[in-house]
Amino acid sequence: MVSECCVQGYFHSGVAVGKETVVAGLPAYVSGPEESKKAVLIISDVYGYKLNNIRVLADHYASDANVRVFVPDFFGGAAAPTDPEGRAKWFANIELFKVEHSPHDPKHLAKVEEVIAEIRKTHSSIAAMSFCWGAPAALHLSAKGLVECTGVAHPTETEVKHYTASEKPTLVLCAATDHMFPPVLRNKVEEAMEVRALEARIWSKFVLYPGTVHGFASRGDEKDDFTATAMADAKATAVAFFNQFL
Repeated sequence: MVSECCVQGYFHSGVAVGKETVVAGLPAYVSGPEESKKAVLIISDVYGYKLNNIRVLADHYASDANVRVFVPDFFGGAAAPTDPEGRAKWFANIELFKVEHSPHDPKHLAKVEEVIAEIRKTHSSIAAMSFCWGAPAALHLSAKGLVECTGVAHPTETEVKHYTASEKPTLVLCAATDHMFPPVLRNKVEEAMEVRALEARIWSKFVLYPGTVHGFASRGDEKDDFTATAMADAKATAVAFFNQFL
């Protein structure tokens, strides 16, 4: 199932200031001070690493948290386009994409691990921050103890077990209306992580944004004051999370 918000969404007008590079053999967008020993790996939604929204957000993370931010292309150039006609055609064939680029595919998860290993060569602490489709991979990294902390925003294709397996501090940014992370699942995850916190003393934080929909943190309507405020708060919350655990 794909949220209607994935098909629609908004595309932002900010100007990205980072540059393109290659990380572990993958094209990637990178932003932030090269001398920083702290890094954030962004695992994007289906719009991929070229989406201007995610690049501008990466720039904000980099400047606000003083970290180096990496946004690799995990889709091999097959990310969703932003033009209306191309987007409609792409989502009409979403089932094929789900087969070829499943967020749970062992090959995909192995490649994400390769990227982390490459970043680890030059950075002593790393956070994984994910949006929608990227959530399973980010939680996988945390379950294997390969990052210092993990964040997910309006996650897709996740179950309770993916959160309870996380061995590191975990931030979950939730949209109030989200068919991909509905209230029933969200409540079960929060309850399970409360048990994890009490028993294993692993920190987690849930933030619910009333009046928002799936995709708001990365593709919300920046011209709508209410949504823009929610987006800014989600960004600031993630930055505070990085500052606390990196």
